Amino acid sequence: MNISKIISLTVFVLFTTAAIGQNMNYFFIDDIYQRSYFNPALNDEGRISISTGLGLGFITDGPSINDFIIDGPNDNLILSPANAISAMNDVNDLYGYSSVNTFDASIKVPFCRISIGHAWKANGWMSYTKDLANFVTYGNGNFVGETLNLGPQIDYINYNELYLGIQKSIGPLSIGVRAKRLNGVEALKTEKSTINLTTSDDIYQLTLDTDFEMLASSAFSYTDIDDFDLNIQNFSFDNFFSNNGGWAFDLGASLNVGDRIELSLSVLDIGSINWDVDPKRFTSQSSQTFEGIDVADYINSDDEIVILDSIESLLNITESNTEFSTTLPTQIYLGAKFKISDLWTVGAIIQSVGNGDRRSNALGLNATANVYKWLSVGVLYSAKTGNSANFGLNLKAQLGPVIGFFSTDNILNAGTFDGKNNNFRAGFSMRI
Repeated sequence: MNISKIISLTVFVLFTTAAIGQNMNYFFIDDIYQRSYFNPALNDEGRISISTGLGLGFITDGPSINDFIIDGPNDNLILSPANAISAMNDVNDLYGYSSVNTFDASIKVPFCRISIGHAWKANGWMSYTKDLANFVTYGNGNFVGETLNLGPQIDYINYNELYLGIQKSIGPLSIGVRAKRLNGVEALKTEKSTINLTTSDDIYQLTLDTDFEMLASSAFSYTDIDDFDLNIQNFSFDNFFSNNGGWAFDLGASLNVGDRIELSLSVLDIGSINWDVDPKRFTSQSSQTFEGIDVADYINSDDEIVILDSIESLLNITESNTEFSTTLPTQIYLGAKFKISDLWTVGAIIQSVGNGDRRSNALGLNATANVYKWLSVGVLYSAKTGNSANFGLNLKAQLGPVIGFFSTDNILNAGTFDGKNNNFRAGFSMRI
């Protein structure tokens, strides 16, 4: 069986889905507009502010990217699921995110501050089982008399966001709200994910029980089991101001206690997207048995037609055109900063991101030193779901009204594929 497309689906999620549990470290950098990404009430300095930036992240509680890669001939790197199986949990989660903030601008007007901005964002989550990795790598011959849980779960959206925000200061209290118009580029989401394969220890029969349902918009097309395509966009303005529309809101408040303490609370991405461009629903609901084989015999074989036809019949996949809706992963932040002296500031932040019982939680503790008027350096310890110890770094440099910064929550594995929590945020900000 040709499994290259199955592997490509895994690689797509592994390398490009983009996450739940975002970089927290730049919350502690003073005088940058990007702090308002955590809380619209923190947009409260300067008469005019302009900024741009980029953020990327990948988090997993299973194998790292490097665990999937081995050295091949001629110093080539080869993708090897077999190499990663020993590092897998029974169920493994992948989270990811990307955010391209093309522009943000705010201006102080009488009684309040108005802000506008645009961003392209992608958020993804995938859950896969160790059974699936074993099946794809070795087939079913090693699991006679057992039932393998093969069903993956995927929740991926790619969209443009255009927002209008209002911030108002009332003494030491600041409140803010953002209304965001969303236009989806593509989506891929499993509603049901049961795919159980049992290999009989009697006459090697295979029994496949499925209750699987996947929704897609523009991201996936299917003809048969050996003819399906992923159409994953990068930065794109597809459907901008046209289709796949939705709305979301950010709410926040901050309180300054004297000139040393800042408290912050916000709830972000309260909203959803309705998908009406090429909406597809793929369904497989059956319980069937056919004469047994060892799938491993066909993994690298050119003689595919019998096994493919058999599996196609077992899956009994149906396709229909159905509009659907997806909610954004809601983000909750509770943060605090305490200025110890002109040199040192410390702080803490609690983050919770996700929907329903699928949430990623994190705690971050920061210390930042204002080394010079133009330079600050901060360190962060964070504990996240599935990753108990991460050490981050942030740097800020200022030249006149222009500020550049870089931030990561896990500096020890920066630039490598070894880490299970890799992210960074960089940008420029100017305040007048």
